Amino acid sequence: MRSRSQFERAIFVCLAGFGVYLRGAFAIRVMSPLQAAVILGALAVCTGLLASSLTQQMVPGRRHWIPPRLLPLGIMFALAVVIAALFDFRQEQHFWARDWACLSTGIPLGAIAAVPFWLVLRRGAILSPAMTGAATGLLACLVGTSALEIHCPNLHAGHIPVSHLGVAVLGTTVGFFIGMAARTRNKSAVPVTRSVARANKMLRRL
Repeated sequence: MRSRSQFERAIFVCLAGFGVYLRGAFAIRVMSPLQAAVILGALAVCTGLLASSLTQQMVPGRRHWIPPRLLPLGIMFALAVVIAALFDFRQEQHFWARDWACLSTGIPLGAIAAVPFWLVLRRGAILSPAMTGAATGLLACLVGTSALEIHCPNLHAGHIPVSHLGVAVLGTTVGFFIGMAARTRNKSAVPVTRSVARANKMLRRL
């Protein structure tokens, strides 16, 4: 169990580092040491909590320190509070153009990260696909959020929640709906499986 959690963290660090390598670490140059330490520390704690929670969700009956249903919402709320406390709100020109530049960088990183995370999680017993999908989407897109926090030198508190944290919010939403679709498909497959089993029994009797 611990090795899976560590593997998820290793995937996170490698992909976030890859994103920073491609785009550059410009934000570190303009952030104060306090801002850098707090925001990166908060992202590291959130990543650890999500990785541990997902690992526990793979094994039925495991107890959770934080309810999995509340964890994604709690993480996004906590990060929003940290951002609002660390950075200043200022009027910004070309707001949507700059936001789109960051979103178009963070979203592909999150999509790439979702693939290895899903390959790890599919080996376990997923009892709540919607809840696990939301947590997986959040963890994957926090890769993009973390890379943007290190890369983007725009420290306006209006920009960061929309274009950086917004990547994580989008990943959570997409993961939730994918999990819901998977649960619906599994439920619809159960009657078909039962019908096939009954038909096989009838054939054996004949």
